[in-house]
Amino acid sequence: MTGKKTPDGAVGRPQPDRREDDIPPSLRKTVRRARFRLGIMEWVALGGAVVMSLVGGVVVAFFLSEGMGLPFRMTWGVASLLLFAGPALAFLMRKDEDGGPPPAA
Repeated sequence: MTGKKTPDGAVGRPQPDRREDDIPPSLRKTVRRARFRLGIMEWVALGGAVVMSLVGGVVVAFFLSEGMGLPFRMTWGVASLLLFAGPALAFLMRKDEDGGPPPAA
């Protein structure tokens, strides 16, 4: 099989070299709009994760402060941080099934 090599060394179908001028304006507009919407969706998802970790931190802090006498604010802060940073670190450190890095978000 012949063709251009991809960055990971695999050989795929040859892609025609396209200049910026060859791209139709309607396609540029569509791609620009899609990138904008994806950017907004990423921020909304991040905001939702922050809110969920704060609410989860309140629940954990309530139970720990009532049951063990720990200070509520400190417990809330630590629990919220762990609920947000734990899954984020797990996502960043996970490997793809073939041993490669995680897919780009």
